[in-house]
Amino acid sequence: MDGCVPGQPGAHRGAWLVVLVAGIAGAGWAVERLTRPRTVPPVPPVPARSASVTASATQSVAPIVPERPDERELAVDAEALAESLARDFAGNSRALAVSGRVLQLFVAPERGRSRFEQATAIAADEPEAWLGLAETAWHDGDYPQAAAAMARLERVAPRLATEKAFLWVDSLVKSGDGVSALELLGRIADTAGGEAALPGWAQVLLGQARTQAGDLAGAVTAYDRAAADPAQRVVAAYGLAQAWARLGDAERARRARETYAALQEENLAAFDRAQQAETTTRLDAKYPVLAGYHCEAGSLYARAGRFDEAAVHWRRAAALAPEWPEPRRFLEVLAAQEGR
Repeated sequence: MDGCVPGQPGAHRGAWLVVLVAGIAGAGWAVERLTRPRTVPPVPPVPARSASVTASATQSVAPIVPERPDERELAVDAEALAESLARDFAGNSRALAVSGRVLQLFVAPERGRSRFEQATAIAADEPEAWLGLAETAWHDGDYPQAAAAMARLERVAPRLATEKAFLWVDSLVKSGDGVSALELLGRIADTAGGEAALPGWAQVLLGQARTQAGDLAGAVTAYDRAAADPAQRVVAAYGLAQAWARLGDAERARRARETYAALQEENLAAFDRAQQAETTTRLDAKYPVLAGYHCEAGSLYARAGRFDEAAVHWRRAAALAPEWPEPRRFLEVLAAQEGR
């Protein structure tokens, strides 16, 4: 996102709004987005004492009360934001991509698809739109299409494609293209300092890709490494059971199955205890993500000279993410320029 640094204070991207915090076991439609730092653009010059500036300056100096909307309220807010961007910036590929992401993340995953397609029709190098198309296809189970969209993303935004490597590799593996998955994982390993340095989720996918390619001994090595990551122990045990069975080692396959069953039982026992805390955590994680999109919307409106709408979105961003200085700084600039 441009306009504000979304996600956590000081840095966001590492979402889909998650957004994807990539957990290989049961990785669902991600709420959070992997985040990346962004440069905050300057507010465009404000014509002194215009009617628009006077209105926006009045808003900018009013107190901002932090808000914690519930899921329904957040969805209503997000849909209104998405529709206003699509209506007011119909020819702007970036605005359409942002509109699609907001719908995808907060309203319904499939709702963003048409906006992403509109964005890429206007500008084929719009990275957020290609990412949105990849995530939508992945969510729909169209893994070849997801992998194809990720390949397009790499051409226009290599860094973002690297940050979303789980989505790309997982799509290739689920498409049955273990060879391409191994090639991509090899590139990731080269930058990570070697295969052994890959994180747990990548070791799991490496094991799956090697299994597809017939390298069962290599798959066992990858799954053994993945088992060291607590978040990947269940799926690693399952993969080991399959690999050892195909290698003809019945005893090791049996032990791996027993480990898998025991870990599954532990997970079920912990599930109920974690449900309420997880729900609260997920909702808390959504506030700064939507705030980031409001902040970017404010910058889009400000560049168009619509400072009253810009102030509305920056105030909303400040209410959802009161720890961020950027929205308040933008509002202060509006107030100061109006008073010159």
